Amino acid sequence: MVPPIILEVYFHFLLNYLEHDHLLVGDGSQYCVADVRLETAATFYQARKAAILTKVELPKRASVTPATIARIERGDNVTIEKHFQIAHVLSKRLKVSFE
Repeated sequence: MVPPIILEVYFHFLLNYLEHDHLLVGDGSQYCVADVRLETAATFYQARKAAILTKVELPKRASVTPATIARIERGDNVTIEKHFQIAHVLSKRLKVSFE
């Protein structure tokens, strides 16, 4: 189990890292990509921990590199195919929606 203080520091880092990551939508409004990346990072991190898999074990099972896992958990861009591979190994269903 990861101590709460480490999680707090980790997510604080992510928030600062992603702070100014916005896209302008056609109607002129802003869409915060950082929110989506942070949510994705936290979800994958929690799923990996719940599956009791390390950053070394998960990539071996998902046929991805350890750097891919690190990028996802940092909130960096990773292809949707990689997300699907990892979700499958974690026995999760990846859901993408437009609301």
